[in-house]
Amino acid sequence: MIKEEAVSVLAQVGQYSWCIALVGICVGLYGWRVAYKNSIKLATRSESKSLIDSVSKLVNDISDLSIDFWLNKSSSIGDGNNDEQMQKEILIKANQSSSYLFNVLAKALQITKISEVLALRGLLIPDNLLASVLEKTTLDCETAYKMNDAVRTQRTQEIVSSCTDVIHALYKTFQHYHPPAKQVSFFQVIRKKYKEIDDWHKSLN
Repeated sequence: MIKEEAVSVLAQVGQYSWCIALVGICVGLYGWRVAYKNSIKLATRSESKSLIDSVSKLVNDISDLSIDFWLNKSSSIGDGNNDEQMQKEILIKANQSSSYLFNVLAKALQITKISEVLALRGLLIPDNLLASVLEKTTLDCETAYKMNDAVRTQRTQEIVSSCTDVIHALYKTFQHYHPPAKQVSFFQVIRKKYKEIDDWHKSLN
């Protein structure tokens, strides 16, 4: 009798083996789908972070170029020089300012191109912050050697501050769209699922 009941149970299980196999396939497909979506999300986050790091490096390069130019290469021309020496010094200053301006604008163009890619991902850099960097770095740079040390030092501080604002805005936007993962304990997951089931049960009543 016991053997017959065991055979009967096994026969019933065998009748639904296709259903068990189908559930297993569905679970496997769902798990693959979740893993695939997570991998896409992580890849997108990594790519966006790489682009933001590139912009941050370019902004830092502009800051370093500006510090060197405004503090070191824009010193005043000595009054004791004769006319010929004075003209040579002015020519050197003009060449230095042209080289500085070219480098800054080249890096600014790179930032603009990368910003367009970031904008497609929803990561926007405020235009006013980039405009402020360009204004502070390039305005009157051709005549920087005519300014006194205090004015050039103040300009350098303003440039560094503007560059810092851009970098801060970059990473703030990134954190908004790609917040860091939070550690959730097993019990917190169980508690959350229990609450969802409880809310669903209450909605039926």
